[in-house]
Amino acid sequence: MQRAHPPTAPDESLLNESAMQLEKVDMVMEQLKYISNEQKATLLGDLFVDVCRGQGVSVKKGFIELSLTSMKRLKEGGRRNIVYDLVRGVGTTSKDGSRPSFPVDRMPMGLLEYVTKFFAEESTSKVWQKLICI
Repeated sequence: MQRAHPPTAPDESLLNESAMQLEKVDMVMEQLKYISNEQKATLLGDLFVDVCRGQGVSVKKGFIELSLTSMKRLKEGGRRNIVYDLVRGVGTTSKDGSRPSFPVDRMPMGLLEYVTKFFAEESTSKVWQKLICI
């Protein structure tokens, strides 16, 4: 019969390493107050692209700036932040845990994809603007 080993305390070297990592993050955060919002957005965008690549997700450089511009335009137009609503719906799991709150495998996802792609294309956007006389 084997004897049970007493629970071990957390490895001190891991705790020290974790504390050092937090200190580094705090140092970076402290320095952020000395750079402009544009520089912060560039840094955030680069970090976001790096994290996405690490997760196997493809995202184009400039996504953060484009997202911010979109949200500002919605706010200026008196509209809800549907950018947030979309990512929350797709990123949140339903109460029963079986699927995203906004299902990606059926309608209205196809319709949403079609409409957003239509307006994201510059050539169709110009045609649309002419049609509605903007």
